[in-house]
Amino acid sequence: IQGVLGNVVTSSDGLPIDMQLNEDINPEFVGVILTQAIGDVQQEVEFLALSPVHQYLLTSGGRSYSLIPIDGEAFLISFLKSDVPRGVWQNRLTGAAAMLASVFN
Repeated sequence: IQGVLGNVVTSSDGLPIDMQLNEDINPEFVGVILTQAIGDVQQEVEFLALSPVHQYLLTSGGRSYSLIPIDGEAFLISFLKSDVPRGVWQNRLTGAAAMLASVFN
């Protein structure tokens, strides 16, 4: 998919279950750090009545990360180029996460 550098499916605690990476990314490190960060802000998200969150998007100057919770059991973490088109992370990745959710059910 245009703009996607790779994907990692992690358990809810960030440990990799499956991955497809196109570049040198440490999936264990990124998975644990990002899922822990989401866990740290979960209470605040619920307090603001923004729950359930369907997708988190973290963007910096050079890269973006999409985190999509899958039935409270896992995350689909996608490593994106910073200029990835919105349709990719908003539509295509959420569709892929929905297919993965059916595997967990």
